[in-house]
Amino acid sequence: MRAMKKTFLAVCVVMLAASQVSAADPMEVRERKPGFALAAAGLNILYVPVRLIVTVVGAELAGVTGFLTGGNQDAAGDVISLFDGTQYLTPEHIEGTEAIRFGPPQFP
Repeated sequence: MRAMKKTFLAVCVVMLAASQVSAADPMEVRERKPGFALAAAGLNILYVPVRLIVTVVGAELAGVTGFLTGGNQDAAGDVISLFDGTQYLTPEHIEGTEAIRFGPPQFP
């Protein structure tokens, strides 16, 4: 019984030591920007329903294309890629640090 208590105490000490945040890894402090957050939320009220309709239409067209080409997944994928892009806006989109994408992704 005594060995079990010592083992339990050792495990607790190890867990406490492991949970300490080291001084070499400080937490990142970010600047608060409530204006961008509120703007993104407000714009998403209009953006998300329109984007949902565009995505559904694209999926339907891709399905029809795949069906009419004998189940060609590449043809359907080419069509659906035209409707790819940003599905909702974030504060980073409003701030301009992240691009709002429409259509297939652009690779360098």
